Amino acid sequence: MKRHHLLLILLLAVIALLPAATSSSGADLAPPEPAPKPSDDDRRMRSDLVQLADAWAAGGGRFGYPFWDKAAQRWRAHEISASLFREYVTGYRDRLVVGCEALDDVDVDGDLARDVRELVTDSCDDRIEGLRAQQRWLDELILREAGRAGLDLEESDERLAELDAETQDRFTKSFRATRLAMDQLQAALDEQGMDRLPEDAFI
Repeated sequence: MKRHHLLLILLLAVIALLPAATSSSGADLAPPEPAPKPSDDDRRMRSDLVQLADAWAAGGGRFGYPFWDKAAQRWRAHEISASLFREYVTGYRDRLVVGCEALDDVDVDGDLARDVRELVTDSCDDRIEGLRAQQRWLDELILREAGRAGLDLEESDERLAELDAETQDRFTKSFRATRLAMDQLQAALDEQGMDRLPEDAFI
């Protein structure tokens, strides 16, 4: 008899706990709250960023950088001459000159878009100066390869080292600025639940 009483007490205790367990399970299965819709300011911010990316692409990101980078790979593999590689450097530089002007002309609204424009404009300026230094470096290299009479090899070595250092320094600053711009804008878009820009928007 005592055993039956004990089982009855346990059964009543289980029944008493069921509503709380059901309530907790229901809360866990509740659908997540929808993400807030972007505000008009958020949409304007993304529109400004897209305009900056378009200006960068038109100024060399789409048709300048990929060809210059591929030409550099072919030159290092001895598939093209230094003279031909220089033509690619010149073409990319000329496109970026126009691209920097296009970036300046983009009218942006908001602190983030202004910060991004400043970063990519600085990057564009450094990229141009890096390409100009690379042109001078290639000019010196071409003279050496041609065996120019009276060329002082020691002075030529110094010029090549200085120009190479300037080239790499400018390119490093340029790539760092674009990377920083991308990190900032992608974080802002993520925070507002908006679609990211392509990661190569400011390549």
